[in-house]
Amino acid sequence: MKFKYGVFFFLLLLLSGCSMLSDSQETIEIDPPQMEQSLEDSTGQNDMVGDNVVSMDITIYAEDSNDFIVPLTLTIPQSDDVAAKTLEHMVDGGVADDMLPDGFSQLIPQNTEVKGINIVENIATVDFSASLLNYDESKERKLIESVTWALTSFPSIEQVIWRVEGTDLNEMPLAGFPLDVPLSRQIGINIEKPYDTQLGLSRAVTLYFQAESAEQFSYLVPVTRLISTDEDIAMASIQHLIEGPKAAGLYGVMLPTVEVKDIEQTEEVLTVHFTEDIMSMESTIAPETLQSVLLSLTENTDVNEIKVMVEGEILTGEGNENLPIIKPHHLNKIGL
Repeated sequence: MKFKYGVFFFLLLLLSGCSMLSDSQETIEIDPPQMEQSLEDSTGQNDMVGDNVVSMDITIYAEDSNDFIVPLTLTIPQSDDVAAKTLEHMVDGGVADDMLPDGFSQLIPQNTEVKGINIVENIATVDFSASLLNYDESKERKLIESVTWALTSFPSIEQVIWRVEGTDLNEMPLAGFPLDVPLSRQIGINIEKPYDTQLGLSRAVTLYFQAESAEQFSYLVPVTRLISTDEDIAMASIQHLIEGPKAAGLYGVMLPTVEVKDIEQTEEVLTVHFTEDIMSMESTIAPETLQSVLLSLTENTDVNEIKVMVEGEILTGEGNENLPIIKPHHLNKIGL
């Protein structure tokens, strides 16, 4: 199975303390910015009044009280500039301040403006005002991760180029995070400290574990973990979900007794066969378990549809019909 996100760039960053690239890393040139491509159909469900859309969902990335970067879905007034509005809601002290749960905070510095976003061949060039550079050095990587993952949530964006006041940034000015190549999700998010894994023989997977805020808001957190290159990427994603998180503040989404009997792929659909230990006391799969399996598999492979089988019976799809579940547009929706 093809691995969706290569990790060579990610490993270079990790080997160098997540701050500098090898001097031999070549700068990628892109064409001058052109007309912004449409982000239509990338925002999920919208509320309708007659023929008019009055609101839409966006997914921002914010920091929780345990220092994890977390996707949060907000409902905002309808706008044509969906990507720009998403980043504007990630500005500290900005329009989303009263919308976030207690304990969450934005990482883009106060008074930062998004001056423009152009998308050419799945590469988004985002131009910020100079206030972007007024960030806390200790938050530099978190800032990079939050913006990169927010923008690459859109189907039309795979990589991000950073600009300030119309000038490309080759690196961040405080801790020196390299920006001389377009960034993608290869940089990882909430990266776990590698323990026994040898970096030269490793690749990355992103797993989704559970967390809960002080006000009992339950949410899923993406975590990037290094695994051996010998492991099958789909099977490894599930096995490491079963193993559970390594960091405090996160919780596993299934019992350690759960076993995976088989994983098969046909026509862009992954079918995962579990033992009955994955079932809850109510003889169903907990929603957070099912969503974590779906997100972890679609993040690490080329598929967007998953079927889950338990002891030979399919338990996914509306009404437990024989339908796959599809990767959602949005995650961790904040109630009104």
